[in-house]
Amino acid sequence: MSDALPTDGDCAETARATWPATSTDTAVSAPHGVQRQGDDGQQPTGLSLGERAARWGAQEPPGTVTSWFGLVGVVCAVVALGIFVSWPMVIFILAIVFSVFLHELGHFLTAKRAGMKVTEFFIGFGPRIWSFRRGETEYGLKVLPAGAYVRIIGMHNLEVVPESDEARTYRVKPYRHRLSVILAGPAMNVLLGFVILVAVFATFGRSDPRIWPVGVVAEGSSAALAGIQPGDRILSVDGEPVGEFREFKNVLDDKAGRDVTVELLRDGQVLTVPAHLGWKLDATAAQLIPPLRAGDVILEVGGHRPQSYEEFARILRESEGTVPVRIERGLRQYEVDGGLRVPVVLPEDGAAGFFGVSEDEPLRVRQSLPEAIVEAAKGVARIGVGSVVGIVQLFSPSGMNSYANQVGSAVTGDSVPRTDIPAGLVEVETPDQSLVLSETSDRPISIIGVVRLLDQMFTRSGWAGALELLAITNVFLGLINLLPLLPFDGGHAAVATYEALRSRRGRPYRVDMAKLMPVTYAVVLLLVIFGVTTMFLDIARPVNLP
Repeated sequence: MSDALPTDGDCAETARATWPATSTDTAVSAPHGVQRQGDDGQQPTGLSLGERAARWGAQEPPGTVTSWFGLVGVVCAVVALGIFVSWPMVIFILAIVFSVFLHELGHFLTAKRAGMKVTEFFIGFGPRIWSFRRGETEYGLKVLPAGAYVRIIGMHNLEVVPESDEARTYRVKPYRHRLSVILAGPAMNVLLGFVILVAVFATFGRSDPRIWPVGVVAEGSSAALAGIQPGDRILSVDGEPVGEFREFKNVLDDKAGRDVTVELLRDGQVLTVPAHLGWKLDATAAQLIPPLRAGDVILEVGGHRPQSYEEFARILRESEGTVPVRIERGLRQYEVDGGLRVPVVLPEDGAAGFFGVSEDEPLRVRQSLPEAIVEAAKGVARIGVGSVVGIVQLFSPSGMNSYANQVGSAVTGDSVPRTDIPAGLVEVETPDQSLVLSETSDRPISIIGVVRLLDQMFTRSGWAGALELLAITNVFLGLINLLPLLPFDGGHAAVATYEALRSRRGRPYRVDMAKLMPVTYAVVLLLVIFGVTTMFLDIARPVNLP
């Protein structure tokens, strides 16, 4: 992530309801005429399958000796995970649980402030492990740590509550109170992501794209021949200062095949090294020889490597029929399927300079608190835009087809079908597959995948990188919960808004939730499918950072 790109950390949380509920109400409500166990002490009768599922494990008396044994067991399991796996991973698991807890705490606090009755606040689902009661609310842990919930009475018109509690139900409160309760959960996630980014930028620093070290040096490239090493910082080329990596590439564009002087910083010392630049295709030449495109590096044409653009253009101009061509694009190597049809006359000036380095993670620069706040706000906005784009891509026909292929191949044990090979090209070799993202890196990931990526990010970039990824996860979870579909929080907000628009003074309008059941069930089913399949993929074929 999401990333991504998108994750399903909240899928299990939203999938817990079979009636239209979100994290504010997980207990299934009975239709009118079905009596529920409540303040009158009566046992529920005529419960539906969904009602019984929601009440799974709800009959154990809270605060028993057994429940304390369960809590001790949870603590022992956490300690064992830290000892035999890794303590950072334990911390990341607890961080995700804390994020979900804060989401529910937002619902809880605003509901209490609005005078609503909250009867349960639990971390996890299923049988109760440990709980205690304070006032009218029971707090505790349940066996499946796949989310959390608070239960507010009277979330919709189908729920029967004692007459004495009707004034404290969600459904009778003013629109502003209902909306604040619903939006408080996502807001807590977004706020937490913002706070984490501020803390990271003000303590560890923010990545400055202008300060980038060399990452990979391509074998046989101009940089390799000049003795450039990973970790070097390139400062200028022929006296022209370079800033961000894209600016560095722009400086090289008009220097293809030329001898240049490169100034770099290595181990605190400024060095000057001579280099003879290579070349790559620019847009004017690439448009004449599809499927090649600007930026492609020509490795072979007609069986040997051309030493200059002029030689490449001459071969294409003087050959007939087809000629085999091998290129490098994005750390992968391809051959033109069937070869290039020739002769082709290319322009005299159709090449750009190519040095043969990639950028590593930019260095961090600590910021003042006001700077950190501004940059964190910009970061949250960028994450929001990226989340929307990722969701749209995932649920597009091509995205769903790709995801289905990945699940199917994992089930059968086949290799992952490749969908990223450009048309007209055939992949022939990847010099170092570890430099390329996992072939399944464009798919949604579950909470299991998120924890794995947090652990990998910690190994690669330390606490700063892991915390930034945690911030991204929180912002994404907050935003995806705003989808205007039940049982997401956004669905409840949409219902409350529609009711407010239809209501008249003295004549409150209430949506008939029974009519929304088919859509709600479909959404829940989709969430369950995504939750199960993403967890399966994260175990069978986990996504790895490059």
